[in-house]
Amino acid sequence: MNSLTKIGRILTITLFAVGIILSWAALPTERVRADVSQKDIAAVAGKQMDDPEFEAFLRKLPSVQYDIGHEPYYIVEGDLRLTAKQVWARVNGSKDGSNRVSPNSELNVMVRAGVSDKWPIGHRQLTYAIDKRTFDKKQYEIVRRNFEAATVPWVTSCKCGLSIKHNPKFDAAPTTDNVTFVIQYDPAPSSFLALAPFPGDPKSTRILKIFSGYFTDQEFNKIGMLRHEIGHILGYRHSHLGVKECSFYGLEDPNWKPVSPYTRNSVMHYICNGGGSPEFQLSKSDKRDHRKYYSN
Repeated sequence: MNSLTKIGRILTITLFAVGIILSWAALPTERVRADVSQKDIAAVAGKQMDDPEFEAFLRKLPSVQYDIGHEPYYIVEGDLRLTAKQVWARVNGSKDGSNRVSPNSELNVMVRAGVSDKWPIGHRQLTYAIDKRTFDKKQYEIVRRNFEAATVPWVTSCKCGLSIKHNPKFDAAPTTDNVTFVIQYDPAPSSFLALAPFPGDPKSTRILKIFSGYFTDQEFNKIGMLRHEIGHILGYRHSHLGVKECSFYGLEDPNWKPVSPYTRNSVMHYICNGGGSPEFQLSKSDKRDHRKYYSN
């Protein structure tokens, strides 16, 4: 998630994510708004990808890089990681920045090619490692303890064969070849606190990034931030998608669907539009709908 600003101070749980996000997760964890406006979007609509104006537009978006020499991912909505080409397509699918969708769900789920993005039956024994090479000893212990605590409500409310377990034997040099996802510290300057992957993301990017703000922010519950990021790892999008006060100026991704009626108290809701909480607890609706969504 990126640096959650209140709205009263909107979240600047970006990574998102993150930094995005996380996700990513959107809090000081993920941004609700990018540093762009509808006017900025309209100005670059129709421009070629190599146009200096479009390149300047990209530089206004938060970004994250996974491999040196590879192109960066740009963070939209605080939890989505898009390539420059995908951002270009999004901008040109909304030339006037008006493709905003209406909010109608408590939990929203990612959809890819018409299929809901979640861990399928038989593949729900998720494992993770914490990259010790990137954390100091104190940071490692904080993340180890907090992440384990953050998994509990997601696992216990499901009863669907889901498990999320730390495999410490890979902490010395983890890769996504030996665990489902890796938790890694990213020292790059970022407005995100954490940024998480989604189930269908490329294997090489199944990395939950933790940024420096995660350890210094005093405003948001650190276990709660990770509860929000685990929601992304399980396939959940932000529950405030389309809410005007929380919007990304029309850059919202249309590939999601609702699980239940919209309320403001979801763990996946930013602190905006009168909703969200710095504790990021799973609501009763979250638990019910998570159980329903993962029932098959």
